[in-house]
Amino acid sequence: MVAYRSGRDVIPVFIKTKHNKYGFLRRVEIHYGKPIKYSDLGFSKGGNEEYKYATTVIFNEILKLGGYPPMDPAKEKDIED
Repeated sequence: MVAYRSGRDVIPVFIKTKHNKYGFLRRVEIHYGKPIKYSDLGFSKGGNEEYKYATTVIFNEILKLGGYPPMDPAKEKDIED
């Protein structure tokens, strides 16, 4: 929704830590991706379906930065619950 309201491109960011644990003064790696153009997010008038699509696009880019496979849109319903 922030991307929709701002009307701006989105920069995906993946934060990597050792053993996926965060903590004070723990070393982290921050990976920045190429900006995702606002037009690629599929917004026209807003709404849940457009937000879900944009979320999937952004999250798949973040997963790529971390070396993970992209999310399967068919399994997206598991995340909603």
